Amino acid sequence: EDYEEMLAKKTVPEICDYLVRNTRYSDKLKDLAREDIHRRRMEEMIWQEQFSDYMSLYQFISSEQRALLKHLFLNLLQIIHFPILLDPSVSSLGL
Repeated sequence: EDYEEMLAKKTVPEICDYLVRNTRYSDKLKDLAREDIHRRRMEEMIWQEQFSDYMSLYQFISSEQRALLKHLFLNLLQIIHFPILLDPSVSSLGL
């Protein structure tokens, strides 16, 4: 249902508004100028939040769990976010 509602959005500002109102990314995205938001910038900010979550979990798990989490996270990075990392305009990821 949420996925279908988000798919119905026609513009990046509409998607950003939806994410601010309905997801845990609200704090991260709420101060963006919606009329000027670029999709890459929004994706970068969501990625930063996901990376922060990953790092907070990482410090509390065993070495075996760390190896698995690192493997899963790096695979996810390659599948979903690698094109973003190749884009020179996305510079503040800190990776």
